Amino acid sequence: MPGPIRLGNCNGEILNLPPSNNWRTSLVNFSQMSKKRKAGTDERVHNKSGCQELAILRANTDEELAELERTLKPKLVPGPEVIEGSRCKLWPNKKLKITRAGKVYLGGLRVWGLIHCCQDVGESYHVRAVQVFGRDRMRLVPANKDAGSLTVSHICGSRRCCKRSHLLLEPKHINDGRTHCHFLPHVLHSQRRDGEIKAMVKAIRKACPHTPLCFSSLRTKAVSKRVIEQAPMIDVFGM
Repeated sequence: MPGPIRLGNCNGEILNLPPSNNWRTSLVNFSQMSKKRKAGTDERVHNKSGCQELAILRANTDEELAELERTLKPKLVPGPEVIEGSRCKLWPNKKLKITRAGKVYLGGLRVWGLIHCCQDVGESYHVRAVQVFGRDRMRLVPANKDAGSLTVSHICGSRRCCKRSHLLLEPKHINDGRTHCHFLPHVLHSQRRDGEIKAMVKAIRKACPHTPLCFSSLRTKAVSKRVIEQAPMIDVFGM
């Protein structure tokens, strides 16, 4: 009989599973034990510093934001055209963070020097969100969110997209619900089947329960109509 199996979950915990000859059974046990542990603990937070203000607001003056825009713009790459006539502009780094070069001076009795470092100053698309919605509205977006918290949402479904007309502010539970609409067109793009995206988007928009509709063009809509501060928490997918 084999010994206990040790696996790590996403929280960095090590779980000792009961001995099993079947690796599939072991993985099922691992999944069930992870869920039980998570049920008894608080949810993980995105911001470990404990500060509720977004890093893009906390770490940058208006002049520094303008400097970040000059860093951001030339690095954006074309993405899928899931919105007719409005192709996504993607930040190439999947980690989404935008950094600024910094300098740290070290001084002492025997040591003095200068260290060049890179400081994370926020999410790449937050640079554009501040430009579109302004600091006052962006202060309504907390760093640690629950289902009702306001968040920066992408009408195009691509989280790396920094195109201004693809951004809106809405409660997190609506943003999470949009993933059901956004999934298939981006799968087609990843499979290099862009010729099928237009028909897929058209079919999805007919069934889309969100306002504004997913994959809508927001270019002509006023910013005030792109800020949905309150909305009923309705689970239209029954999940």
